[in-house]
Amino acid sequence: MVFDNLIKNRYLEMLLFMLMAMTFIAPVANMIQSSTGVIDLFRYDAPKGQLFYIFSKIFAICSFILLFWQLLLGLLKMTGRRLHIILGSLLFSLILLHVIAFVLAVSLRGGSFAFHILLPDFFSGYYKSAVSLGVVALLLLFISIYSGALRSKVSRHWLRGHHLVFITYMLVVAHAFMIGSEVQSDVFESVLFFSVFIIALIPIIKLLRSYRVS
Repeated sequence: MVFDNLIKNRYLEMLLFMLMAMTFIAPVANMIQSSTGVIDLFRYDAPKGQLFYIFSKIFAICSFILLFWQLLLGLLKMTGRRLHIILGSLLFSLILLHVIAFVLAVSLRGGSFAFHILLPDFFSGYYKSAVSLGVVALLLLFISIYSGALRSKVSRHWLRGHHLVFITYMLVVAHAFMIGSEVQSDVFESVLFFSVFIIALIPIIKLLRSYRVS
């Protein structure tokens, strides 16, 4: 493909990072503006754990945007292995920060350590099921990253495990729609639908092109 060696140029790689950074600014700024001001949390008697809830939302939004970029660039084969690893590591770190901030928020709000909320349970109500989708997505992402890391040792089967990232993406979208409070806004809902459309469209185009060639 024409994109295969595009990002080998460091200047283009820097330009890509700048473009990605721009996609983070507006959603995060919009979320912070619509939430309780961070400074006000220290001025007034805010609910316990509220600051960690806000950071959890920020990490969640950044994680979703980076996951979209990682899938998009991977599908278009626009990243070299080094950049792909960097983005994957950053994505996993952001998701872990989201989880840690969420657990701390729930723990402070409830008055006890709430690690149990990370145990998948799809039979204890809507909210717990939505959280469980996020937990399963995290586990699948870990398997996907681990498969990619072992590609030299399991060259025949690593790609199957690595492709779990697409299931991860679908679970993340469902997780966001179910309990992502920011998704209720028109801006984030549009971003979510647009990202799903793009990620679904590219494989379809590739499939149609392969049929034409054959």
